[in-house]
Amino acid sequence: MKLWICCSYTLDQAHPRYHEFAKRVEATRNKQIINFFRYGFGIHHAGMIRPHRTLVEKLFEVGLIRVLSCTSTLAWGVNLPAYAVIIKGTEIYADGNYIDLSVLDVQQIFGRAGRPQYDTSGEATVLNFFPLWFFGDFRLIDGNSSRNGL
Repeated sequence: MKLWICCSYTLDQAHPRYHEFAKRVEATRNKQIINFFRYGFGIHHAGMIRPHRTLVEKLFEVGLIRVLSCTSTLAWGVNLPAYAVIIKGTEIYADGNYIDLSVLDVQQIFGRAGRPQYDTSGEATVLNFFPLWFFGDFRLIDGNSSRNGL
C-alpha cells in the first residue's frame, strides 16, 4: 500500500511519551501503523489484530495520533473522545447487505465529539450520498422504469 499524506503536521517528538510509543510502534512491524504514526495519523478496524488496535487506541488517547480513521465499531465500543467526528456514509455492511445506520447509532458516534470533560465544544459532520429512496418518485435516465417512494 502506498501512503500519500499531504499535510504540514509533524509528529510531536517532544511529547513526554513519544520515545516509549515510537518503540512500540516500530515493534509492531506493521507498515501501515508505522507510516501513519510518523504523521500523527492512525487507522483502526476489526481486521487488525487486537494488540495493534489497542496500541492505536492508546496512541490516540495520549495525543500522539491526532487523526484516527476508524470503522463505526470503534465509536460504539471504545471510549475515545475527540474534538471532531466525521462520518463518511451512513450505510454499513451486515449479513450480506448494506443497511442504514439508525439515527441512534449516528448520535452515538457523534457523541464522541466535544465531550464536556475534555472540550468546551465539538464538531460532528456527515458526508453522505443519499440513497435512491430519499428522492421519492423519480424516473431512471432511460425513462423505462420508475420507482415511487420505495
